[in-house]
Amino acid sequence: MARCAEKNFLADAIPISIMNKILNLTQMAPSSFNIQPYKVVLVQSTESKNLLSTCMLGYNAEKVLTAPITAVFVADKGTFYLKRNIN
Repeated sequence: MARCAEKNFLADAIPISIMNKILNLTQMAPSSFNIQPYKVVLVQSTESKNLLSTCMLGYNAEKVLTAPITAVFVADKGTFYLKRNIN
């Protein structure tokens, strides 16, 4: 399986079963100490996509607006310190 960046999206809704599979696969992605220190926020509503698009640079704003769903990965830097017991 090769990695690629998509430039265009269909407006079709993504079934929840497919989204669950995608999110489960992200848990297998390597991370430091294999702790997956992030949360995923799925953005679907038009109102939320409009708000999120104002935070994007360049062409990324249009991608957020046209994609049926956008996954925002939010880093949780505290997880590393919690799991490793480091202050």
